[in-house]
Amino acid sequence: DYLRLKRFLRAPQEQVNGGDLRLLSPLPSESKLSSIRQPPFSTDLPQTDVLCRSTRPGDAPQTILAHQAIIAVHSQTLRTRLVNLRADGSVGESLAGTLVLDFDDDPDVVSALLSACYEGFSGLPSSLGPLGRLLLAARKYEMRQIERMACMAWDELAEENPLTAFYTAVNHGLKEQAKSAAKSAFRRCTLDAYQPEMEHTSALAYHRLLTFYDSCLQVIRGQLRQGSDRLPVSTALALCGGQHYSSYQFASVNTNIMKNAIAGTSVSIGNIEPLSLGVRHALQQALQGSLTTCGNNHVTGGFRDLTSSVIELLTSLPEEVERAIHEVSCRSGCPSRIRSDTDFECTGLQSEFELP
Repeated sequence: DYLRLKRFLRAPQEQVNGGDLRLLSPLPSESKLSSIRQPPFSTDLPQTDVLCRSTRPGDAPQTILAHQAIIAVHSQTLRTRLVNLRADGSVGESLAGTLVLDFDDDPDVVSALLSACYEGFSGLPSSLGPLGRLLLAARKYEMRQIERMACMAWDELAEENPLTAFYTAVNHGLKEQAKSAAKSAFRRCTLDAYQPEMEHTSALAYHRLLTFYDSCLQVIRGQLRQGSDRLPVSTALALCGGQHYSSYQFASVNTNIMKNAIAGTSVSIGNIEPLSLGVRHALQQALQGSLTTCGNNHVTGGFRDLTSSVIELLTSLPEEVERAIHEVSCRSGCPSRIRSDTDFECTGLQSEFELP
């Protein structure tokens, strides 16, 4: 709804008056979450000795046959429960001679857990939503190996679509995954793109993502200004002339064209990977333009100072920008005003994923 409000406010008035603006309900391609369901788990290994039963309220109980030894190897929590069940032996804890292990999770989650236990990586879900639920369940039952595998699979899928990963992570309370996805999405995505997962995401989480993006943009622009300020306003070039280079001429080159090229580099939300290349290209063009009056003369003297500053910028500025983004302050709320060109206090990702 927050995104639809933004679209509405930006829409031309004639489109609103004509009734051509469809914002109050999803478009056909936006209506449903993409769900890739894994087939229910089953094993053909003999001598199953535990019945895993999903007893989540509101769902019909579902059961899956498995082996106590395999479950116990992957989870100390479930191992303790199995030991207690065997020791207790009370009524209702066995069915036709098979131990019954109850889970208060979705049947698909129980199935995914068992698939991961038996099949490893190949048994993991292939989409972010089910993978997020599996990750939470693995943490709940202290399945460390399953958790590590799920995290690796998540990172691979999130890299392909970080914005979807962000909303999915927020919806499942996966804070670290949400932070990582937000940083990755900033480099590759725009926030005006609809994602079906947004239908289940709070407006507060979306607002805080917008705030984080604004903070990153402030940091980048500040780093560019600082980089521009490191260049001297002008520099004197000693030009060697003549066949034997016995005479010198001095010329002053104004570097404002280079300073402006850096400070004025366009920065916007979306793909900022070419930022490094853009800065390099702007400096190269500006430097070449500044030296056109030198012809084929050999440049010495003050040119070293200028080129040293340029080389420093070329090699350090892009990395400084990346480091500054990574270190955006993790405080909630609205972005603070920049107090000076060198003093930034930007809002980050401290509490934006705590759903109301």
